[in-house]
Amino acid sequence: MIEKQETNRALIVEQTGSDAQYKIFEVAIPVLEDNEVLVRLSCTGVCHSDLAFIRGKYENLGLGLEGSRAMKELDASYLNDHWCTSQVAFGKDVGGSFQQYVTAPGDYLVRIPERIPDQAAAPLLCAGVTMYRALKVSKAKTGDWVVINGAGGGLGHIGVKFAKVMGFRILAIDIGSKAEFCRQLGAEYFVDVLNTSDPVDTVKRLTADKVAAVIATASNSQAYHDAARMLGNGGVAQAPRADVIEMLDFAAQHGVMPEVEVHTFDEVEKVLQDLRA
Repeated sequence: MIEKQETNRALIVEQTGSDAQYKIFEVAIPVLEDNEVLVRLSCTGVCHSDLAFIRGKYENLGLGLEGSRAMKELDASYLNDHWCTSQVAFGKDVGGSFQQYVTAPGDYLVRIPERIPDQAAAPLLCAGVTMYRALKVSKAKTGDWVVINGAGGGLGHIGVKFAKVMGFRILAIDIGSKAEFCRQLGAEYFVDVLNTSDPVDTVKRLTADKVAAVIATASNSQAYHDAARMLGNGGVAQAPRADVIEMLDFAAQHGVMPEVEVHTFDEVEKVLQDLRA
């Protein structure tokens, strides 16, 4: 039986923007509303979406998006799946995962397989399901060529691992310093985007012009920016719950785990500062 607490530690953003201010405070544990559960977190991921919120770039984005583990209290009644027309941003309108306890709708929790450690589950629930679903809907077949742009990054490297287990041939694109890392993960070819005069021609030549799918994760083009801006309020690139469950089971069965660095909660301010550098 877990002893009841009244407060927990949480990272609070006091000011957004280029001179953002944030630090850890002791705050009240969130109060359960109808159909909610109280979750005690053991790990959370940190990603550039968190920095975007801190810098004030996205009004509808919250801080702390990738929590994992340990359900503490459960409300007995649940909601049915439905399309939400009043978007609530995790970490903005309600508490995010940069704290010890969070509330969540009971219908949208998923069981994490025991074979997946907490520190791996957190990024799998964000980057993992993003890449798993992208590969799944690409319709690529075993033995097909799949190109992953940004293959050495947080999203990309998990995509390479999934693609390898799925039986695809992988061509990785990234900066030269990521070459050996991508090859170790399973990439057959690597294209250094900074030192290749014509990456498109190089990809076509290496794959005999037989690329079945291209998954882009490097967010450095106007196309990405424009695509995000086309989404209205309430529109979000999110995988259905069934895909999350399927991805976690697949990752557990095949041992697909992200490469992670583990830090204590007391180091969260430094971690965010390092990510901004």
